[in-house]
Amino acid sequence: MKVYQKNVCEKAGIGCVIARTKFGNEHPEPPHTHEFVEMVYILDGEGTQFINNSEYHVSGGDLLFINYKQVHSFTTPKKMTYINILLTPEFISSSLVNSENAFELLSLSAFSDFREKCNKSTSLVNFSGKERYFIESLIFALEDESNNSGAGCETIMRSGLTLLLTYVFRKFSEAATDEKNFEPITNAITQYINEHLAENISLEALARQSFYNPSYFSRMFKEKYGITLTAYIRKNRLERACTMLLEEKMPISKIAELSGFGSVTTFYKKFKSAYGLSPTEWKNTMSKR
Repeated sequence: MKVYQKNVCEKAGIGCVIARTKFGNEHPEPPHTHEFVEMVYILDGEGTQFINNSEYHVSGGDLLFINYKQVHSFTTPKKMTYINILLTPEFISSSLVNSENAFELLSLSAFSDFREKCNKSTSLVNFSGKERYFIESLIFALEDESNNSGAGCETIMRSGLTLLLTYVFRKFSEAATDEKNFEPITNAITQYINEHLAENISLEALARQSFYNPSYFSRMFKEKYGITLTAYIRKNRLERACTMLLEEKMPISKIAELSGFGSVTTFYKKFKSAYGLSPTEWKNTMSKR
């Protein structure tokens, strides 16, 4: 596995690199680790980021905070533009030179307000509305400064990054509070899903109902139920189809429609993949019991 060395950051002379990248699916980034802190801010497009054993679906306004030595990879179905912010621990504080946990930044007095509040189990936060405008303005200013390397560059960069990290840690602390209040929203959402299985149910629409960013909603849903939203909807549609196969006398095409599958072909494919039998074979088998 490739290890990105700390000297990647040191090439700029100040222990920090900010770079904008356009990424396509023709070259997915394979698993690798870093000897530095990495923040990835998504400007536009969408993709999937993997950090250790966690999967994050990201889009514009999302920011990933990647610890030292965590295994990281990503892919995207189309195009994704993002800004990488790489910084050595020395750039923030000499006391972090041997640190192996990026959240030890919280031990510094500048971030002490967030020490007990941050959710360290996740690596993703989202900015939207005015917050997104402010964060992007700050990141763009840091990007320009890192490219110019004029007088006082290091001081400006360190001050700007301290401000950026403060806002990022604030979002982590807010996310931790949000997660405590997520269950009643999720219960309402699952009830909605089960009542509208025959209709088109999109992640974006469900997220809007809950006032969450789609990527954050998707991650929280999977953490609570252990499966993705797509898998949850498919599972419940198949269960409804099974009930109708046994209790209703209607054509397979009608059952497929009422279960929310776009076509009979899709229904047959998903059903056999889940149960190993076609709907008709499954019905005949269950009817004999």
